[in-house]
Amino acid sequence: MIAPNPLTALAAETARLSQALNEITTWDVVTRCTPWDAAALCAHITMSIGRLDAMVDAPEPSHASVDAAGYYVPDERFSPEGNRERVDTATEAARAGGAALAADFDATCHRVLARCAEQPRNGVSSPATATP
Repeated sequence: MIAPNPLTALAAETARLSQALNEITTWDVVTRCTPWDAAALCAHITMSIGRLDAMVDAPEPSHASVDAAGYYVPDERFSPEGNRERVDTATEAARAGGAALAADFDATCHRVLARCAEQPRNGVSSPATATP
């Protein structure tokens, strides 16, 4: 069995979401991700993907300190203060408006995917491939 390429999966999922965002006509609609409306949720997702820039820029860690499931174990990042800051930041960014949010998401994804594609994969120095 061939292992899936996470970058290919990210490219496919962000392309699907980008298409969906460009079809939204009412950005203040409530989502199932309380307390965010569609605009704030889009801003939050964009900021989350944008965090990959800092990760690419940082020195490679000597080992993984947490697995994917462990990343979401409640800690100080999910404290009431941390949650409030995350929601407030996304709500403020959402004021840019729907078209700007969709464009920022698309630009952020293209930039991050391109940067990640330049990184060695599994210790191999040739870059991974993904179509942003």
